[in-house]
Amino acid sequence: MNYSQTIRERRTIRRFNPTPVDPDIIVSLLTDAAKLYETEGTPRWRCLYAGTAESRQRLVESMIAKMKESKFGKLIPAKMINYFIKQITDIPSHLIFIAESASDQRQRDENYAAVCSIMENFLLLGWERGLGALWDTDPMLQSESFLAEIGLQEGERFAGILHVGYFDKVPRARRRTPAEQKWTLIVGDGQPSEVQSNNARISEQSILEVLNDAVWAPNDGLREPVAFYLCNGQRSSRKAACLARESFACPPPSRSQGRSRFP
Repeated sequence: MNYSQTIRERRTIRRFNPTPVDPDIIVSLLTDAAKLYETEGTPRWRCLYAGTAESRQRLVESMIAKMKESKFGKLIPAKMINYFIKQITDIPSHLIFIAESASDQRQRDENYAAVCSIMENFLLLGWERGLGALWDTDPMLQSESFLAEIGLQEGERFAGILHVGYFDKVPRARRRTPAEQKWTLIVGDGQPSEVQSNNARISEQSILEVLNDAVWAPNDGLREPVAFYLCNGQRSSRKAACLARESFACPPPSRSQGRSRFP
């Protein structure tokens, strides 16, 4: 796999064709996605698979319960609701990802990071096999009936649904913010400075090239990192740690295990 090319060329797919997806392919991709990275400890996660007509129908009914019960939902014509139901049930496969509970916040964060990295790995590996997907976390679809249907337990965290299937047309690329616009070099005295070249073993330019591939990674809602920080010394590392607590940080991908059929 040409990782840089795959990351940049992958697109979110919203229109799928009716070609069935072999469940064995889903399991194989999920297993490979979980094995791509390793970490200390064992992050806990699980995945529910809705690939039959019955399970897809149950899933969509639980997803739209909140919308139908809302004041806005009651104004939506029945034809539009039926159209939405058909759109979801016509998608061949759905994967629901959940980060399991843990006794401390650090492990809970690690569990959630593991789920997100596995979802991203799955999308990239699937793209290489001709499969497209949509990462869905729309709060309008997260009704009590939906959370009950997926069996969400106390302390667990819903990470999203991957709607998966084959497609006929690749959408146009959507813009990403260049890494240079979100980049700060933390120099040895602990004060931020502009990006500058130096004789470090790994240059800032090399890191920027990798980051400009990384901003094209799969994401939900086209959210992008708040900032990137590069440290070149112990004092700068302490400064960056303080800054990181005030901004969004993407933990590294993790290896974990867990999957089950949709209940």
